[in-house]
Amino acid sequence: MKLIIFEDKKTKSLFPFCENHASFEIKVGIYTNLERILFIHKDNDGVCLIVRKEIEKIIKQKYPKYEVNPKIVPQGKCFNGRSICEDDKTCFQYIKNDMSLEKFHKQLSEVEENNNCLQINFLWDLFKYNNQFFSSDINIYKFNALSSFPSVKK
Repeated sequence: MKLIIFEDKKTKSLFPFCENHASFEIKVGIYTNLERILFIHKDNDGVCLIVRKEIEKIIKQKYPKYEVNPKIVPQGKCFNGRSICEDDKTCFQYIKNDMSLEKFHKQLSEVEENNNCLQINFLWDLFKYNNQFFSSDINIYKFNALSSFPSVKK
C-alpha cells in the first residue's frame, strides 16, 4: 500500500522552518516525521509526498525516490506531515480510491479532523515532545545498531 504524506494549511504556523522545508522534515527526538513514518511502515508500495508549490522543486531534489505532487494521488495510507507517528495502527487515514491532486486538497480538512495524533502546531511544540521522543528513539536506535552486527543476538 502506498504511503501518502502531505502538508496541510497549518504548515504556515511552522515559519521560519517551513520556508524551505516540508512539515514532515521537522525532527522530533532523533528522527524526522518522515523517517518515523517510513520506519514504522516499512512494508509499503512507495511513497507519495504532497507539498506546497513553493517548495516542490526542493523536495523533488531531496527525495528523488518518491513521487512529489503527482497529478493523481493513489489510494493508500494518508499521513499529515505535522503528525508524530508512534505506531502502525494510528495517525493515518485510508484513501480508498485514486483522486486528482485538486480533489485531494479539497478533502484535506476531512483527513485533518480525523487525526487524533500528537501534532506539531508551532515550532515551540518541539520543546514539549522532544524529551519524550528522544528517550524512546535512543532505545530504538541502539537496538537497530546492535542487531545490525551479525554476532549480536536480538
